[in-house]
Amino acid sequence: MTYSSRNDESRGVQWSRRSYGMASVPRDHLFISYASENATFTDWLALRLACEGYKVWYDRLKLLGGESYPRDIDKAIAEETFRFIAVVSRASLQKPNPLKERTQALNISRARGVDFLIPLKLDPVEPIELGWQLSDLTYISFESSWSGGLAALLKRLQSLGTPRDQAWGRAQVAKWLVTKEFIKDESERIWSNLFPLKSIPEKIQLFKVRSKEALNETERVWPIAPRDDTSYWAFSSPEEGLGAEGWPTSHVVEWRTKKEALGYPTRSIVSVLIRRTIQLASIRRGLRAHPEKQEVYFPSGMFPSDRLYFVSYDGKKTFVQVSGERTRKGSDGITEVSHYSLSFGVRPVLFEFGEPVVRLSVGAHFTDVTGKDLSPARAGRKRKALGKSWWNYEWLARVLACGSWLADGKVFITLVRSPSGDLILAGSPLVTTSPIKIDEEGLGPQGSEEESEDEDEEEGVDDSSESEI
Repeated sequence: MTYSSRNDESRGVQWSRRSYGMASVPRDHLFISYASENATFTDWLALRLACEGYKVWYDRLKLLGGESYPRDIDKAIAEETFRFIAVVSRASLQKPNPLKERTQALNISRARGVDFLIPLKLDPVEPIELGWQLSDLTYISFESSWSGGLAALLKRLQSLGTPRDQAWGRAQVAKWLVTKEFIKDESERIWSNLFPLKSIPEKIQLFKVRSKEALNETERVWPIAPRDDTSYWAFSSPEEGLGAEGWPTSHVVEWRTKKEALGYPTRSIVSVLIRRTIQLASIRRGLRAHPEKQEVYFPSGMFPSDRLYFVSYDGKKTFVQVSGERTRKGSDGITEVSHYSLSFGVRPVLFEFGEPVVRLSVGAHFTDVTGKDLSPARAGRKRKALGKSWWNYEWLARVLACGSWLADGKVFITLVRSPSGDLILAGSPLVTTSPIKIDEEGLGPQGSEEESEDEDEEEGVDDSSESEI
């Protein structure tokens, strides 16, 4: 059988014309090649791509392509696949099927003169391990962040004009979901990581300082959004002694009614001010700033036994461990010890959910035993290994604990007072109710896949009189 091809760039569709009957068949699928050891990741990836409207051929979720899964995989890759996505990990490098599929995709790339194969790097594989065929490819990294990798992949697919229909894709995912036995016809409470902002000051004000140095000093102790080297936006007047010289009345802006202030989007200015207010409030109460990310973390010794107490979703008092050690024995027999601390970051979302909220994301900050920060790659692998069990209740417990700490255990806390209103944050996240329920026991164990740091062991505290999550 032979076929010819043409591109329809205006619609982002590639076509193959089979020799029998000259029927034109669109190349509109994404084919995912993977090793079974990475199934947890590829399940997630396939569903996320389908939700974005892409037709996905992935043998574990066979409805996501919109029709029956192809019997002849080689023909499907050659004739009906728009791009071939290869999940590259140590497990996939030597597996026969992924190896054969990658080879076919590379041959198609050369024959058509296009980047047909899109490689995703899931593990920190060294170039020497990849072999000559794969070593010179440009990879999309999922090593330290699945969400970051997904964002880069979606951007790449969009730049290629990959065919998609988001409404159709979400319907396919819903169709797949309701066929599963773990769906129950029962209501279920759904917790989020979105903390409502009860009140936000109505105005932002522009302040002047004497010098760039004075601006830097102010930024360390007062929530501001710098405009240039000698001026900044704020909700309220700085504290005494910070070098403020007052503000021109023409530069008091009601941000809800004006999209821009002196050329800057007012929503962006307000988002920066809210985030900086929360960060500085946390630092004043003892947290430390992450050296590279816009996060704060709980230092060791801040609480007795490093336990942060809070009231859980069931109304009972419990705690999470905010600091501890991880040990790993290397192939050389040497035991490595690292220290971790619970961290969190916030992102204000002003209008997407009907009311202004702060999205709180939990993570972990890693150092060696001397307190020196680990490299981003090393810290990322350890963070992934530590957080692989943070599913459902474990994730929610840490979100609730951090939110409760931010609000000092109160229903609401006032973070800033200003003449145009106060910045007030809720201590509990938004909760909704789903008409259907997921049978989590039917799903099996979550987060059990082995990672590159799978020999890490956490040193915990066992106290039967207390409840830890």
